[in-house]
Amino acid sequence: DRFAEIRKVPVARLIDDYRDHLESEDRSAQYVKDTIRQLRDYVAFATVTTLPSIQRPDVERFLSDVRRRRSVRTRDHYAAALRAFGRWLERTGRWERDPFHGIRVRTPKRDKHRVFKRIGFRYEEAEQLVEAAWARFEAERAFGGVQGQSGYDELVRDRQVLYWFVLTTAFRANECASIRWEDATLTGDQACIRLAGQFTKSGDDAMIPLQAFVADA
Repeated sequence: DRFAEIRKVPVARLIDDYRDHLESEDRSAQYVKDTIRQLRDYVAFATVTTLPSIQRPDVERFLSDVRRRRSVRTRDHYAAALRAFGRWLERTGRWERDPFHGIRVRTPKRDKHRVFKRIGFRYEEAEQLVEAAWARFEAERAFGGVQGQSGYDELVRDRQVLYWFVLTTAFRANECASIRWEDATLTGDQACIRLAGQFTKSGDDAMIPLQAFVADA
């Protein structure tokens, strides 16, 4: 058994050897640091001590746990680190095979061909969103910080007005940013907002009506 000795070597020592290998290849310090951290995270999760103790189900459970807590991209980075380590073990003759062979390093894009239907907020849902801004302010004010500063409540009120403005006019972010006070008509029979022609499909200025309660706010 030409692997008799390596079977007893702690995985932690092999990871240290792999780190030395990466550094000898002039890999960036950040890449080496991240890769070694990811390998040690797996070892800690699966309580791996030696190479024979690496089990495929443990690897899959570890990657599933990473995906549950982090993003798909982070999960794939962990998988890639494990595969690279496994190939290095096999290539350098430290182990008879890549113990991570077959581990998927890229999560399939399941939503690639799906079509999502856009559904507008009902009024009750929009109202809950706006009210949540003030509820959060009340909840966080007890902890001090900027929420406890004088005048911060007015900023929250302004934010609520902006929410209602966006929800009732359907303006995009850059359109909202273009609005000036002189574009607003808040008196008379019909309150409205002038949207400059550079933001409309026709190229002409458009007059967008405002809900009465939004104009009052």
